[in-house]
Amino acid sequence: MTAQTYGRLSTLGLALAQDGYGVILDAKYDQDALRREVIVAAQAAGIPIQILHCIAPEQVLRSRLDQRASTGQDIADATADLLETQQQNWDPFGDLASLVIPIQTVGDWKAQLMDLL
Repeated sequence: MTAQTYGRLSTLGLALAQDGYGVILDAKYDQDALRREVIVAAQAAGIPIQILHCIAPEQVLRSRLDQRASTGQDIADATADLLETQQQNWDPFGDLASLVIPIQTVGDWKAQLMDLL
């Protein structure tokens, strides 16, 4: 995703949240600056925000990425070949850690989400 795409996602998400809708911005947000942009905007608008950090073992991630790529119907640019680079370039949450809710996606992630609601 490009900065333009993240910006558009943020703009739409914030507009929907201000209209009273629950919003999930489904993107990797691996760079601290991308996260902070959304968080600062949400907080300035008085919108509560949490980070759902989806977690799975590397072999599961590779398998999922290979499966998505094999369909030829996924618009995401992530591939198993890029996984190691993406993990190395991941910015830690640092002082944003209090906003993070980890979700283990190998288990019953739907139940985990329901427990949060």
